Amino acid sequence: MAILKNKLGLEGRETTPVAISTEFWQQLITTDRLFDDKSHDSNSSYDLKRVTNTDLDLMIILHKICNTNGSITETTIHQIYHQVCLYFETPPSKTQFYISIDKFITKELIFAKKNKITGLYTYKLNHFINRETGKLHRYGLVSEEVFTSRFTNLSLAARKAFLMTAIKQGKQPFIFHGIHGENGLFKLLKKNQPNQIREVLDELTEAAEDKPGFLAVAKLEKHRGRYHKVYFGLHDDYKVKAADGQEFRDPIKAPVRYPRKAKFIERLLMELGIAELKEQMALLVNCLKNLGFRVIRQVLRQIKAFVTKNGQFPSDLAYTIMKEARIQRDCEIRDLAHELGIFKFIAPGLKDVEIENRLFEFSNAMCRYSNDQIRKMFKSMKQAIEEKFSAYIMPSFEDYCFDNQLSNIEVIHWNRAYAYRRRIDVNTYRELENHAILFELDKGEEHVYDWLNCRIEREKPIQPTVDSSELKIEKFILANSPNSLNFQN
Repeated sequence: MAILKNKLGLEGRETTPVAISTEFWQQLITTDRLFDDKSHDSNSSYDLKRVTNTDLDLMIILHKICNTNGSITETTIHQIYHQVCLYFETPPSKTQFYISIDKFITKELIFAKKNKITGLYTYKLNHFINRETGKLHRYGLVSEEVFTSRFTNLSLAARKAFLMTAIKQGKQPFIFHGIHGENGLFKLLKKNQPNQIREVLDELTEAAEDKPGFLAVAKLEKHRGRYHKVYFGLHDDYKVKAADGQEFRDPIKAPVRYPRKAKFIERLLMELGIAELKEQMALLVNCLKNLGFRVIRQVLRQIKAFVTKNGQFPSDLAYTIMKEARIQRDCEIRDLAHELGIFKFIAPGLKDVEIENRLFEFSNAMCRYSNDQIRKMFKSMKQAIEEKFSAYIMPSFEDYCFDNQLSNIEVIHWNRAYAYRRRIDVNTYRELENHAILFELDKGEEHVYDWLNCRIEREKPIQPTVDSSELKIEKFILANSPNSLNFQN
């Protein structure tokens, strides 16, 4: 590790080596070998097919900022390019960088998935983990020198040759590579003469003012009068030895906003024993930033319950969080509506699924406000709601249960239940019971039961004057509550 002349160095921070997957490197150069120089018809199409300098830069930075699973989670292309500018002394242009990202996605070197909830992307490096074994592919440790201007100023062929050597050499003193054939250096370096290979080797062995050449071993070997292989060996200054505790990855961390809420979430994660989620703090804060502490606590408890039951975190963490948060938030809003006496006005006369749909619609309109704001709006509008919407409220069963002499008759419950199911006018039914007390009760309980049922059948059910599904008290509240106007301003 060393302090380079990059933005990290300006901050006094060291730049460390990078671990690059040998399988990823192999797939990258394979796509390059498949390219036929005669097939391109423009510079743009040429860059989209062959491996460019920016492609090498992208491979390096992706391996530097990914996590141990080869993923860069909940980020944007802009944030990745920001890391490029932090690490490289001479970063590529933004345009070339975006072209390389698109190329890597098209060639399936990386997989990009957008989170529809947060709008952020997760980029996953393919050829990083062996799909059959689930273990990491072998990787090579590459010197931090690849971030210097000295390295980026090398020819494309020289950069390829150095990376190939650094990734493959490992603890060996040198490696060799054939010149001819589909996997030969002519194909890899886009050369066709041994003297051109010699020029690449000279470039890599040339010392700088204060640094040795990149290669200590660089030898072309003849066989039967024909050059057939090249020996490569890194200079000791560019060999990387793994040491205990040394980190070769620097996973990108999105800036965490809402520090007070982030601190609360972090404390909860520790309490619940799911501290692994701290790596996704930016996602957690993004999903939970508008929720109260009580809801956040319950949501994270549900995540903990999921882990306990399934032995792993949900595959789509953002969706699960938002789903649980919505359930808890809906419950809070409904509780407030009950507490302040306006719940019955939300879905009058509706049944089953219709009720749930209306409750969801109501909560959806109110959820962007805090509990204190909602409480103030409900409280200030309660009387106005009762005056405007009482006529549309269908009676409940309790509305038919009067405290009178008939209450001592066992069968009266069934009369009242029948009147409720028929939805007859409550005042009309009250008059029927009063009549029964005065003129029918002395004829026996069974007679009262039959007489009431007969009269209930004659009455027409009451009908609300408007379709209750069209009654949106949330619109009335938001349009008329002085509190809501203040909150919006």
